[in-house]
Amino acid sequence: MESFVTKPKKWGNSLGVTIPKGIAQKERVSPRRNVTVFITSDETNLFDKIFGTFKLKRPTQEVLDEMDVEEYE
Repeated sequence: MESFVTKPKKWGNSLGVTIPKGIAQKERVSPRRNVTVFITSDETNLFDKIFGTFKLKRPTQEVLDEMDVEEYE
């Protein structure tokens, strides 16, 4: 699974996004395959919502820094 940041563009009465070529090739995305899209906006910080509901023994930033390790990429 890959993630990237992009801005939607107006396509007729809809909005569309482009998938970077490298990601499309790596994930074998083609016009004939279905893809699942998860949407979060800059205004919605999912981690703040999730971690705001848990009582952690370590600071949230320490947990987030740990998640930045290459094995999760």
